[in-house]
Amino acid sequence: MRKRFRRLHPRRPSPALVISVIALFVSLGGTGYATLTVTGKDVKDSSLTTADVKDTSLLSKDFKLGQLPAGPPGSDASSILTGRIERLQDYGNGPPGANYAYPQGDTPATGFTSEVDATELSPARAIVARDLVVKEDHVSPNAIATRNYILRVNGQDSALRCQTTAGSTNPTGTTECSDTTHAVTIPAGSTICLNAEQNYYTGGGFGTSIPVRFGWLAASH
Repeated sequence: MRKRFRRLHPRRPSPALVISVIALFVSLGGTGYATLTVTGKDVKDSSLTTADVKDTSLLSKDFKLGQLPAGPPGSDASSILTGRIERLQDYGNGPPGANYAYPQGDTPATGFTSEVDATELSPARAIVARDLVVKEDHVSPNAIATRNYILRVNGQDSALRCQTTAGSTNPTGTTECSDTTHAVTIPAGSTICLNAEQNYYTGGGFGTSIPVRFGWLAASH
């Protein structure tokens, strides 16, 4: 008589069993990770080298003050100062004189014959003056041949200056000038002004209105 065997079918695991197995693996893995975690107490001082540190993984806050080298110095802050002299003083047939103007902004009427009236105060830190440029609006109708434009500091002529050469005696001369060579350090709290100095003339002075515009650069020291 032939025996009959029952065919066995594999049973699917229940959801509870699946969740239990997953929880078991997670707990075992977590324990293994915790066992392998290394803290600062496990590292001997000065034992790690640059090869042990991942590139770009450290921040500036991870270093003590002074451990990181200083970066390149930033550029100096600069200001462009511009101004205008409405009309230079007429000295007639007298000796050559000077016209003083504010170092920036508009100087009214014919400027000042007294330097005290035109001076202004520099900031409470040293600055460097450079890149002076001057432009007379047109050629002098009188006999002025040259005029010097000089930045004065504490009542003294500085090295920052330029000269125009146009006049009735030299109509082909220049009505513009500039100085991009000299840089003058102005101490904190100095008096400064612009001196428009007649250098040579044969009479008459400027006589009529000759507006003058100028500009220069002031940089923090």
